[in-house]
Amino acid sequence: MIAEGQVPYLDTFDHKGLLIYIINYIGYLISPNRGLWFLELLFMFVSVLFSYKIARKFVSKPLSLLITLIAFASLYVYFGAGNYVEEYALPFQLVALYIFFDFFLSPQKYMSSGNYKPKLIVIHQKLDEYPSIEKTLKAFLKNNNYKLV
Repeated sequence: MIAEGQVPYLDTFDHKGLLIYIINYIGYLISPNRGLWFLELLFMFVSVLFSYKIARKFVSKPLSLLITLIAFASLYVYFGAGNYVEEYALPFQLVALYIFFDFFLSPQKYMSSGNYKPKLIVIHQKLDEYPSIEKTLKAFLKNNNYKLV
């Protein structure tokens, strides 16, 4: 549609967001016939990879592989026709989930022990507005030999 000079929401209408039009156009630029299929394959590969990495944090390699294969085999029925916004969102959700688990399972990777400067950028919030959060955070940092700066 965009490749033919049409404007989304003016010349055609769909309930999907603008990003799906852009992804479809990028797929069309790669190849008019198989470009979108290639992008879907790329997004699903990233999803499978991070699903495996998340499972690997909790179980052995063979079991992680089995869990990932079973989880994604069931998605074939759902994503069979392709070009669903969920399959483009899934890699971002799994990457965020991986970072979440990685941070809480090995916080030393995100905090340096020498100078106590965080390696992870977080949004600053006034902790004195939330005394229970401040107390919990201070206890966590103290128990893990970190200083609150």
